[in-house]
Amino acid sequence: MDRTHSSINSLLEQATCIARRSKEAAGETESTEGYKRRQTEELIKFANDNGLWIDLSHLNITYMDRGGENEVFHDGNVSVVKLNNFEYAGDDLENFFIRIAAHNKFFGNVPYQMIGFAYNSQQEFCAVLVQPYILAEREATEDEIAA
Repeated sequence: MDRTHSSINSLLEQATCIARRSKEAAGETESTEGYKRRQTEELIKFANDNGLWIDLSHLNITYMDRGGENEVFHDGNVSVVKLNNFEYAGDDLENFFIRIAAHNKFFGNVPYQMIGFAYNSQQEFCAVLVQPYILAEREATEDEIAA
């Protein structure tokens, strides 16, 4: 993993551990649907206890677009800020954190940096991620994606 932003990676690692511990604590007593709710509650407590709430009104960013799990903002310079609502994590938020760590391992030139938590425009609890903004001359071909 890219250690350039060790404090950011620390936050990602801490959040991963919280999600994992919450699931392990539930064991067999809770349905898989309950994992995500419990994990979210634990992450909200973590954010409260550690001052990890990001107030978007204090960031100089412009709304760009919304996708299946992200609201995306641009800083007008070199980065995008993404509010990820964990939609693609399924019933276990640990899936989200594993996916971000894998992305950072394999795509170290455009790593995600987790900077905290916020609520999006739909009032959904989100991880706040920063990533380099890439202005591509063209989209990747199917062959390039498959390679």
